[in-house]
Amino acid sequence: MMVLISIAVGYFQWRTYRAMLELAVYIEPYRHRTHVIYVPADRDLRFLESLTGKKLSLDNGRQFWVFKTRDHLEGVRRFYQDASHRKDWMVMHDEPCCLLLKKRETTLMISNFQGWSGTRIFYDLSKK
Repeated sequence: MMVLISIAVGYFQWRTYRAMLELAVYIEPYRHRTHVIYVPADRDLRFLESLTGKKLSLDNGRQFWVFKTRDHLEGVRRFYQDASHRKDWMVMHDEPCCLLLKKRETTLMISNFQGWSGTRIFYDLSKK
């Protein structure tokens, strides 16, 4: 039983690490995160489709990540208002709940939602 628990813990740590690396290619991940939930990229969903026979794919070139932090959503907003954390992304729209960024043909929506267990940060990357 301990072996299975160790494998599960290792898998979730690897999945979190993988998500962080993938997101860091585009933008600096929020520093004060407490939990990362990786939502599969389109290529992962195509693989799952082949196993299940069900249509799961997202639009081409679209990826999602969900982070959780104990910080208030205003702290997340201030973090991304600082241009040094955005890696040359231009701000197209800035609201308390979301930030729309653009770089060439790619858009990145960063949405924040305050809940009872902290703030969830949704990253939605769309490539044209």
